[in-house]
Amino acid sequence: MNSSYFALIQSDRVSQRTTDVLLERAQPLDPNHQPKLELGANFAILGAIVELLIPQGDLGSLVEIASKLAEQRSSGTGDGWRYASMPPDADALVQGLDLVEASANSSYETSFLLLDREQKSTLLAKVQRGEVAWPQLDAKRWFEDLMAE
Repeated sequence: MNSSYFALIQSDRVSQRTTDVLLERAQPLDPNHQPKLELGANFAILGAIVELLIPQGDLGSLVEIASKLAEQRSSGTGDGWRYASMPPDADALVQGLDLVEASANSSYETSFLLLDREQKSTLLAKVQRGEVAWPQLDAKRWFEDLMAE
């Protein structure tokens, strides 16, 4: 792990509880572990979103954020809250990934995975601002929750 990241999370600006959580999140998963939440093709979309929004090059080793998020959702653990208008976390994750793919198909006539970096960024910025038509899910809140995790 990058020493500047380690120094930051160990500083007096970060609570011990937060430091412990961040250190735990930075631990690699067992390569043989399979999350219980079956995302199928959406797992690749989640991985592409994570890769775009959370660059990890400065951490020294890649953390399987997509796998950890899928595992967290499948086990029912999380931050302990959600918006009343949102479905349960695992359902919201799956629905949101489906809708990201549908939005890519609608806007670019291709899969999210086939978009270039700029197109992915543009689409996700629209999701973040709630500028996509997702009648069954609040895009802005979905993105906010994804980034919080």
